[in-house]
Amino acid sequence: PNTPAIADGTEQQFTATATLSDGSPQDVTNTANWTSGTVGTATVQTVGDSNPGRATSVNPGQTVITAAVGSVS
Repeated sequence: PNTPAIADGTEQQFTATATLSDGSPQDVTNTANWTSGTVGTATVQTVGDSNPGRATSVNPGQTVITAAVGSVS
């Protein structure tokens, strides 16, 4: 989302789009390794979970949600 801000206890779906060497976009939401910089603020589902990229707020605060495919994030 452009301005990801969610209330405590709610969820937000993130998506990840890779730009391939030929310039074309590819949705990598379901294959990216998702992480939350501060899991005490928000958690995020990753590969193997039911909704990769879905972040859940667990406490007020800020965090960085990152999607990585290989060495690119």
